Amino acid sequence: MGHESETEAMPVGTTLTVPPVAWIRDRMRDYASGTVELISG
Repeated sequence: MGHESETEAMPVGTTLTVPPVAWIRDRMRDYASGTVELISG
């Protein structure tokens, strides 16, 4: 949920540069939750 809007808000040119801090936090959160799921699974 919300991944589509995030992608739309980040044009291709923007992804090639340093992404916004908020976007980085979201990615870190996704990676952290994914890692926890892998460990607990």
